Amino acid sequence: MSAMPAPRFRRAVAAAAVIVLTFGAAASCSDDSDESAATTTVDARQEYCDAWAGLITAFQAYDEVDVVNGGLDSVRAYFDDLDAAAQQLDAAADAQLQPPVDAFETALDNLGTTLTSTSLPVDRREQVQAAAEQVDTAWNDLVEAFKADCPSVTADTVDVSAAA
Repeated sequence: MSAMPAPRFRRAVAAAAVIVLTFGAAASCSDDSDESAATTTVDARQEYCDAWAGLITAFQAYDEVDVVNGGLDSVRAYFDDLDAAAQQLDAAADAQLQPPVDAFETALDNLGTTLTSTSLPVDRREQVQAAAEQVDTAWNDLVEAFKADCPSVTADTVDVSAAA
């Protein structure tokens, strides 16, 4: 009689071991994917924060544009650098940040077109002013959008009314 409980006991222990191993394996797989997802999120955030910092640097380089000594080439170089930094940010931005990034790129493209178009009147101050205001507004929207996600990367908004 005492021989009967031993096989039942072994089966119960074996079943418990299988359950523990199954749940342990599932939990460890879940932890790995959670850690992997968290690492990917952190890496992605770092990537777009770095790209945001690059765009800020490119945007601030406007203060160094010397049209008198560098001519229009200095303005073109500024826009090329700004466009490259905006494209880098575009590539790194997530779905939440994509709309303000796209709006900034569009405003920047419109300003570039306005400055270089041969179909506009020679005196295009009004068109340039309107395009520059669009860039400023889109810039301010970017600054606000990135404040929460990249608090260590600071940028100042611009006064759109100052251009008027």
